This record gives sequence, structure tokens and C-alpha cells, in this order.
Amino acid sequence: MEKKYVIIGTGAAGYAAANAIREKDAEGTVLLIGKEPYAPYHRPRLSHFIGEEVGIEKLLIEPMAQYEAKGIELKLGCEVKAIDRQNRKIFLEEGAEISYERLLIATGATPFIPPFEGEWSKRMASIRSFQNLTDLNQGLEPEEEIVVIGGGLLGLEAAWSLRKTGHRVRVVEFFDSLLPRQLDPEMGRFYQEILESKGLEFSLSNSLVKVDKQDGKLQLSMKRGESLVVDRLVFSVGVRADTALAKTAGLEVNRGIVVNDRLETSDSAIFAAGDAVELKGQGFGLWTQATVQGRIAGLNMAGAKERYESEAAFTLLNIAGIRVFSVGDVQDYDKTLDAFYEDKGRWKRLYIKGECVVGGILIGDVSQMQRLKKLVRKSSFVDMTRGFEELLV
Repeated sequence: MEKKYVIIGTGAAGYAAANAIREKDAEGTVLLIGKEPYAPYHRPRLSHFIGEEVGIEKLLIEPMAQYEAKGIELKLGCEVKAIDRQNRKIFLEEGAEISYERLLIATGATPFIPPFEGEWSKRMASIRSFQNLTDLNQGLEPEEEIVVIGGGLLGLEAAWSLRKTGHRVRVVEFFDSLLPRQLDPEMGRFYQEILESKGLEFSLSNSLVKVDKQDGKLQLSMKRGESLVVDRLVFSVGVRADTALAKTAGLEVNRGIVVNDRLETSDSAIFAAGDAVELKGQGFGLWTQATVQGRIAGLNMAGAKERYESEAAFTLLNIAGIRVFSVGDVQDYDKTLDAFYEDKGRWKRLYIKGECVVGGILIGDVSQMQRLKKLVRKSSFVDMTRGFEELLV
């Protein structure tokens, strides 16, 4: 008997789940529902195209024809308004009802906009969707003065994209160093110096208090007392799990949709994966994590007994031609083991707690990232009499 699988959300988790279901069950019907009018696309790449003309085709994970070939139905530009758990149905905004046997909620996350005095303006943006990117690019004028709120991964990528297309950009970060999740404060400040040499400006330990309109521009009042007049303001501060649909359906929700290690919610017929979920008190916000969770959820929806094990998070970025790889915990450690080659533009650091590796970073040359990832994931013992390069052999 054919099973009916329904997936809400066309991000990394939803896409991975649809493919995993089809891999496990060749007969069941798979319906992938998306609020946006586009097939699944690479959301993390949006910030790479700020200031450039780009069509959605360049961002798509795979061509539309592939879904039909695999027997995955897409229903795009549709918002799910409610879930009827008792009768196993979902209700679309347009009024249609769709039944399911297994349902996946992969609603992702919404941008976090820190509170400030003043009204939202068309000169403000937060890049979370292709439409956000399109709106920003259509509004940009040559050589604008722009402030980016947020010195994390996506904030720096957005800032660099704006800088390289001719704008003057200042990054405002609440913490006292950049990339607070990926770099320790010392390496964060070091990386800041590299980016300053490339033309970016920074204001750390600072935040936005108030926005006023002034002669077609924005006047920003900052926590540290500065008053800045800029053409545009871009927010990239982080995200919050989108739990609204799950909450109104009566599922267990905390900061995210609560799931077990099989990615099941409090209703055994409903699974959840990606940015929207919470497992053992932990939230998730990386594309790689969402992809793995989506795959496991999809397999389990089709009858498998897979379990998701949270592993050391890692990120790889390339800003201003400088590649940075970070894995594991770079904040809670006892000591570090360094290998700096400034003449070659390479910097490496292991973070050690007790006698085990808990994190590591590579700046400039990331060719050893797989070996570093393996060291961290195994929480490998470190003989401090050995050099950095010996440990990564």
C-alpha cells in the first residue's frame, strides 16, 4: 500500500528528506510544499550575490525537471495554515486540504531583528530569502554608505559582497570580536585586522539604539554614543526557529520544535528537522546540520530506525579571498597549540581542554580541514610534546 508523505518547507532539511524518502520508498507519494515560489535553493549563498544580478536558476540545488524524474511533487508559493493531527490533514492558505500518513515540519527559521527605536524602512534589509536579495539589489545605488549589523558568518559575507561592489561598509558587532562562534577573541581580532586591510570598517562592543530618517537617509544612534548617517542598513544578527505552525498544532515546543534522536516530534506521525528543531535542549542553524537531519528524518518516515547524533559543528567561509575553517568548541578550552606562518598567510590553532582536542581553526590554508575535523570529533588525546603538523598527519 502506498504511503503518503508530506513535507512542509523547501530548505535544506525538506529537500534532503524528500530525496531520502524516495530512496527508501519507491512507491509512496512525496509532496514537498514551499511558501516561496521557487524549488529548493542554496540559501547560504544569498549573501554572496549582494550587489550583483543573479537569477534563481544560479541558486537552485537541482533543476525542476529532476523532481518530476524522481517522483517528487512540488507545491510552491503555498503557505500551510494549520495541521489537524487527529485526522492527519494539513490546511493551505488557499483553502485546500491535504491528507498525510507521515508529515515533516521543516519550516526553518526567521531573521532576528534586535529591537530599536524607530520604524522599519525600505532602506533596511535582512537577507533570508531570494526575494530579500532581489529587493536589496534593486534598491542599491552606486557607492552607498552602509552599516551591517552583525559580525558573524553571514554578516561578514554580506559586508564583503557590498564592499567589493563599491560601497563603504561598516560592520557593527555586539561582542568584542568577530565571528564569536567560530573564532576565539584573539583570533577574531586578528581576522578583523586582515579584513580592515581589505577596506572593511568595524565597530565592536556596540549595537543599534535608534533610527531616524534624515533627507532620504538613515540616522543611526549607537549604544556607544556615535551618530551615523548612512544610505542603508542591513541586519544579519541571527535567526529564531519558526515554531508557529507546530505550536498551534499542539506539538511540544520550547525554543524549537522538540524532537527525539529519530527526529520525531511529540506526535509519532510528525517529524521535524533543520533550523526549526530542538534536540536535548540544543538548537541548530547550519545548512550541513539541516541536511543530515532532513535525511535521517526522511529515512525514518519511510520506516528506517536511524538516529541523529549531534556532532562538532563546523563552518567554512571565504571572505576577501581569505578562507577560514572552524570546527568544535573554540571558546571553552584550557590551552592552545598554534602553528602560525605569517609569511605564507597561514594560521592554525588547536583548542585543548584537559588533554583532548575540542576545537580547531585554519586560516588561509584549509587543506587539512578533514583531518582537523576528525581530531575534534574523536576528541583525540594530544601529546603536547608533538608539533601541530605531526598531530594532523
